[in-house]
Amino acid sequence: MSSSMPVNDDQSLLEIFRRLDSNAKSVSYFSGLAADWHSILAFNPIAKYTVADLSEITELNQFLQAHEKHLVTGYVSYDLGQDLQGIASRHKSVVPLLTFYAYDNYLMAQEDEIVTHGTDSNWLEYLSGRMTTDLTAPTEVNLQLEPTITEDWYRRGFDKIQRYIRDGDIYQINYTFPLIAKTDVSSRDLFAHYFQHKPVAYAAFMETSETDILSLSPEGFYHEKNNVITTRPIKGTRPRGIDDNQDSALREQLLDSKKEQAELFMIVDLLRNDLGKVCTTGSVEVTRTKEVTALPNVWHTYSEVQGQRQTDISSAEALLSMLPGGSITGCPKIRAMEIIDELEVQR
Repeated sequence: MSSSMPVNDDQSLLEIFRRLDSNAKSVSYFSGLAADWHSILAFNPIAKYTVADLSEITELNQFLQAHEKHLVTGYVSYDLGQDLQGIASRHKSVVPLLTFYAYDNYLMAQEDEIVTHGTDSNWLEYLSGRMTTDLTAPTEVNLQLEPTITEDWYRRGFDKIQRYIRDGDIYQINYTFPLIAKTDVSSRDLFAHYFQHKPVAYAAFMETSETDILSLSPEGFYHEKNNVITTRPIKGTRPRGIDDNQDSALREQLLDSKKEQAELFMIVDLLRNDLGKVCTTGSVEVTRTKEVTALPNVWHTYSEVQGQRQTDISSAEALLSMLPGGSITGCPKIRAMEIIDELEVQR
């Protein structure tokens, strides 16, 4: 059963998200600028599936099949990909490898209306009541992020990576470190603030009993429609200019960069190989070789790779086989992940 309500300034999906109170549990909210990304808000799930150990992953398809008529949201972690690739980590995972929720009731923004999907009278009554509450002013956020490692520590890791590259172990790597900040602002308000001020292609918020996930990303790793898998790796960045002339010059500088192009094409080759393992022979192709996308603060170059998923491999199995995404590891993938585990301070 579904119904719709018109969208206005006070009833955008983000405003409804901001109106939810503590009676809305395990909230999942997805939105963004990408055409292939739905704007969805869900809360109070009917089922949960969590994987804390790799041996439990065998029940994933059963969970998805049981809830194929429901909305299913979730996350898959880098740690899960590491375990699936058979890489023993020196770090202990602090959250489940995977968590999925199934929802019988949810909201979806479609063009000029918000469609409610659900038959639960209590859920609909709660939602109706929240719609009439006063919306508080957006929370002011001023996070002071602090690195968890010293600059000297980072430089030593960077120097070691350069030696690995010179020795031929890897061609590129995604070397990162955590930043931490303390705040009294709730996860929901924090996400709403950054999503309003930093619009991106793919925005996601997810509450679980173990952690909250706030994700603002320009990159689409896995999209499937009509059995066609699409991945769009991003490599190459330049800032936006202060005027049209500088903006155009920076865009051209990015397009002309051989270094940025080499990094992009390396990851494209890696993803072609990953898709080739789960797609029909001859179906994998690079549909966009090197395109430029404009975000409010940066230019990015990206590619697009597509393939027809084999019918004897499920969508979930295809996704799991590609974890972690090549653009967040480096290449070759396995060796890059081993070095990441060696040098980074935590998973």
